[in-house]
Amino acid sequence: MPGHGDLFGQRVVRDALAYVRLAWNPNDRPALVRALEAPPRGLGRLAAVLAEEPIALGELPRFAQDFGPSAVAGAADLVATVYELMPKLRAARALSTSRIERWSEAAIEPGSSDGLTQRPG
Repeated sequence: MPGHGDLFGQRVVRDALAYVRLAWNPNDRPALVRALEAPPRGLGRLAAVLAEEPIALGELPRFAQDFGPSAVAGAADLVATVYELMPKLRAARALSTSRIERWSEAAIEPGSSDGLTQRPG
């Protein structure tokens, strides 16, 4: 049935999640390998090597030198994109956490046995 597929099975979603995973954990090797080719950067040979040999995200442009100038440029672009995403992801997490805490403080009766009793209004 069209339109009822697995959301996380879609390539574009898995590609986007690779960037989020890298921004959260720059040592996530499977995410790095996936992000190397999303969007296509012509870094397939580099991705194949990295699948076997782990390196740090920040070392990627230096490591890419063995694959030519276009590989270095693509690797530098990936690193810059992930580094730009890092503070945004952390800020979004802090914002959502503080909203949950504020809601909890305002809506939940302290000391209730079920933790769901609302404060008298």
